[in-house]
Amino acid sequence: MIQRIQSLLLLIGAGLSILLLVMHFQQDVLDSNKEIVQTIDYNIFHYTVENSEAELIEEGLPLFPMLISLLIVLLSLFSIFLFKKRSLQSIISRFLILLSAALVVAFIFDLDKIGGIKLMTSATLINYLIIVLPVLMILIFFMANKAILKDEKLVKSADRIR
Repeated sequence: MIQRIQSLLLLIGAGLSILLLVMHFQQDVLDSNKEIVQTIDYNIFHYTVENSEAELIEEGLPLFPMLISLLIVLLSLFSIFLFKKRSLQSIISRFLILLSAALVVAFIFDLDKIGGIKLMTSATLINYLIIVLPVLMILIFFMANKAILKDEKLVKSADRIR
């Protein structure tokens, strides 16, 4: 089951989603004089926005990205064990592609709500991972879906020969 390329790709997609769940992002928003105006502390379970005197401005729970990430992990791990039901595995992998795209949109809306354009223009490389990882997950789930369809086609052609 794990020796099949689609199972390995689904496992990598689940691993990327788990990585997204445990990563921690912190960003300092600077003004034109390069002085810290706000500090934004973000992980998928909680975020806080503090001003330069470390006073709490805003805090919250990004519920939608958290639920989508957990659902991606559960569905991709569940899909690995459906190796005998390739049509259902293909449907789940297409759904995982849609969930990963929804995760990108959810992160963009959350980042816009928290810091807006100031956060995205002063972001460091690690903060771009919050957008890059779901895009990478889309590509991995797409490759897994192609491998599942290729495997299904191979099984149907072998059944035709018998």
